[in-house]
Amino acid sequence: MSKDQYDILMIEDNPGDVTLLQEVFVETGISCNFKHFAYGENALTYLDNISDPINLPDMILMDINLRGDDGLAILKILKTNPRYFCIPTIIISSSLAKTDIQKSYQNYANAYINKPLDLDVYIQRIRSLKEFWLTVANLPGEKQFIGK
Repeated sequence: MSKDQYDILMIEDNPGDVTLLQEVFVETGISCNFKHFAYGENALTYLDNISDPINLPDMILMDINLRGDDGLAILKILKTNPRYFCIPTIIISSSLAKTDIQKSYQNYANAYINKPLDLDVYIQRIRSLKEFWLTVANLPGEKQFIGK
């Protein structure tokens, strides 16, 4: 489902990764409004303060290695809340630990993408993520969520 602009929430504590994600999304010509939080708790507060579900983000990109609450705990909160569980939530992490990957999917992550050390490979993965989720996949669109 392609639309004029996508709202993307990033939960990432590495400023370099935030900048890279934004730049790769912007270079593809798809208009995105990014909201960024380094702490998962702050992102949850932000989401909880959105009164109209139509204003919730189209997608959440998050690391699981965060300052403050563990990213897996934040993911579990997001995916067990009927208000947020339909928002595609993609984990982008440097961890290749099988337990991190398994726990992410057990907590209903929609995808798990590894941040490789090779910058060109990382950029290609971000492009593929953007291509699939913002041009191929049909997102919830009207954001008809259960709950608030």
